[in-house]
Amino acid sequence: MLFQWSVSNVQAVFFYREGQDWRNHGVAGVGQSTEFPPRTMDYYLRVVQRDGSVVVRTIRITVNPAPSAPVINNFGVTPPQITLASAPESSGR
Repeated sequence: MLFQWSVSNVQAVFFYREGQDWRNHGVAGVGQSTEFPPRTMDYYLRVVQRDGSVVVRTIRITVNPAPSAPVINNFGVTPPQITLASAPESSGR
């Protein structure tokens, strides 16, 4: 999911998703972010205007699981650490 925004003449802009602290997600006034939501969740664009007032826009992204999607119960890689020129093996169930 590609999010794009363009705001100007403001003090600060924050882009973040549900469960994140907005204070840690400052962004430029013109920008974009590619997100891969694992479940249905809300994303927020918080704009602090020049007068200090705050405007928050919310968009909910709905994720519908595919009915025939595989269920991965376990995933492992051997060896647990990969060195240069080595070939790891993966397995899953």
